[in-house]
Amino acid sequence: MRFYHTYSVKNPKIKLDPRVAKFLLTFTEIYDRLRGGENLILRRSIVDAVTTHRAYSISKAKKELGYRPQYDLRKGLKETIEWYRNNGFL
Repeated sequence: MRFYHTYSVKNPKIKLDPRVAKFLLTFTEIYDRLRGGENLILRRSIVDAVTTHRAYSISKAKKELGYRPQYDLRKGLKETIEWYRNNGFL
């Protein structure tokens, strides 16, 4: 996977339903593959990743296994942002 550095990106002027975006990206991905490329910045899998709700409860693991997370949300986000900054992604 390639990472692209974009520093001055404006907010999109239009919003698409994720299903429409994935449908349209199907054609760009096919075209890219036919050309032998792996150059698309936006793919259907990325649309899925940023539009799918992924919140899970850890209450069962806490109750049954005695699990205690090392990070709370605030600390985890802070360290994640620092890592992205230190590695040139922000």
